[in-house]
Amino acid sequence: MWIVPKNYRPSSASALAWVESGQLSPCPIWTDLTTFPSHLFRDCCDILLAGYPCQPFSVANTKAKGSEDERYLFDDIIRHIEAIRPPILFFENVEGYINRGLQKDLCKLEEAGYHSTWGIFSTAEVSVSASYPQGLHQRKRVFILSHANGYSIRDESERATGRRIEVQAGRETQS
Repeated sequence: MWIVPKNYRPSSASALAWVESGQLSPCPIWTDLTTFPSHLFRDCCDILLAGYPCQPFSVANTKAKGSEDERYLFDDIIRHIEAIRPPILFFENVEGYINRGLQKDLCKLEEAGYHSTWGIFSTAEVSVSASYPQGLHQRKRVFILSHANGYSIRDESERATGRRIEVQAGRETQS
């Protein structure tokens, strides 16, 4: 399922464009995060991915207010996380988020029962695009990966595949 802004026109690289082109199966699309019926999806989702509005945190916005901004949606995201209870969460936002609300939102994730780690990466480090040759597009982004307390990605992988995969210094070994 997708929740997208009204009048959103996807780029050719977006997952929504893949749905529209038939490369991914059709799914419901909501245009308002605040009215999304998340209670209907409890325990039906393995991962929740979100790139929420950056304007409350952007250094380009000289009047950015962080969580006081009307476009701040993280409290709605937390409400949906608590209703759905996905084991894994992945978020993306602008570098200005670090000084305008990141720690507060990480505490909200912890209170909701998630352990989080985050990092700053340039878009060139995480994406190779024909529009932006690697090294040319340097905007920094904050990425947050969270998992429910007591959930182990490694244990789930072993349970699903029947084999244990160890990753050490860039090498993968199977046992």
